[in-house]
Amino acid sequence: MIKKIEKKNFIFIIFYGILIFLIFFSLKEIEQGKDEILSLKEKRFSLEEKEKFLVDFKSTYDKILPDLLKIENSFVSSEDLLSFVKFLENIALQSKVKLEIKSSSLKEEKEKSYFIFNLSVVSPFPNLFNFLTKLEKGPYLVELKNATLTRLEEESVKKEEGAKIGEVKANLLVEIPIK
Repeated sequence: MIKKIEKKNFIFIIFYGILIFLIFFSLKEIEQGKDEILSLKEKRFSLEEKEKFLVDFKSTYDKILPDLLKIENSFVSSEDLLSFVKFLENIALQSKVKLEIKSSSLKEEKEKSYFIFNLSVVSPFPNLFNFLTKLEKGPYLVELKNATLTRLEEESVKKEEGAKIGEVKANLLVEIPIK
């Protein structure tokens, strides 16, 4: 009888050993499966976030595209410098100022290039102010680097053709970024 009990205990121990062994490996596989599912969920959420970002970016891009085009068009192309000079002449006529473009040069930096113009403007002060306002609000990006204003007196009027006493002479150094 003791042998029967020992045999039953032995079978019982082996059965439970096998059962624990199977449960242990099943739990390991469940744990690996759980980790894989969590990883896939994270990837799905990551892809959903990227998709949402792209949709938001596209809608934002569509909204700001007109402004981007305005900014792009505010730069003078190096081949189309004549359009900027015509713009200067047109606003000079509209503002009733005498404009002389004394010189222009090209300034190149690391990633930027500029045209630099030395302008001489003679007119009554309100007309000069109107010219500068139109230059600022025009379609081109213009930076005024230096301005020298001088009220014309009798001896300086003799040097300036067509100028009158009391008018203002402005020497302007403007910088225009190019594409």
